[in-house]
Formats: sequence, C-alpha cells, structure tokens
Amino acid sequence: MSDIIDLTMNYWLKENLNCARSTAAGLLKFNGDNSYEDFNKAFVPFGGGILSGGNSCGAVVGSFAALSKLLYDQGIKEKVISEKIKDLKDLFIEKYGSIDCKSILSEFSSVDGIDFYHPERKPKCTIILSEIVKNSQNIIDNLN
Repeated sequence: MSDIIDLTMNYWLKENLNCARSTAAGLLKFNGDNSYEDFNKAFVPFGGGILSGGNSCGAVVGSFAALSKLLYDQGIKEKVISEKIKDLKDLFIEKYGSIDCKSILSEFSSVDGIDFYHPERKPKCTIILSEIVKNSQNIIDNLN
C-alpha cells in the first residue's frame, strides 16, 4: 500500500500540486490510468476546499472523482460506484467529522479563511491525503 501513498506524496510534496490534483493523479497513475494528466489540468480549482474557500476537501474531491472513473472503467454499475463513494465518505466523516476543508482544518481557519501557510497545516493535510488514497485503493483492491 505504500506505493500508492509514495506516488501521491510525490505529487503533493515534490511537485507541489494541490490536494485534489495529488490524490486524483496518484490513484489514477497507480492504477495504470493515463487520464491523470487530464485530471491534473481539470482539478486546479479544487484544492483547499474549492479555490481555498473551505468547502469540500480537495483530497476527498480528487479521490472521489478518480475512484469513480476507475470503477466505471472496470464496468462497475453506477449504483455500486455511488455506494462505494458513500462508504469512503462515511469513513472520512467518521475520522474527521466532516468533508469540509474549513471544518477539518478549523485550527488553521479564521474569518479570512484557512491559513494555508501555517507550518502545521501541510503535515495534517499530508496525513489526510495518505489516508484517503489508501482507503480508496482498498475499495478498488477489495471489489473483486
């Protein structure tokens, strides 16, 4: 499982892509899907809770989209895909209480938004990215 995390961390920490782009690219590339380059382009505004507004966590959005595409391409029915995405969402909410970036990163939030330059914010997001891609990959691996 460390391979999916290592690949995602390469995008997140070395290439400095946002959380949505990193999780989508990591999952897609790890699973041999070359559309990660298109997702990389499309997911620019989804980092930090959609343009840093604190809405849905970009790591969650990127993972949901990549997981959906990967399952769809395997011929999985849309109903099952939705169920698996809901399972992933529920697991995330159980751990973090919400899928909203502003809630998850509340210790770094103010009326002005999230302080993305706070020195402790990136390590927390790194853990979140690792967990969501690991849990997404577990769904893929355990589907058959």
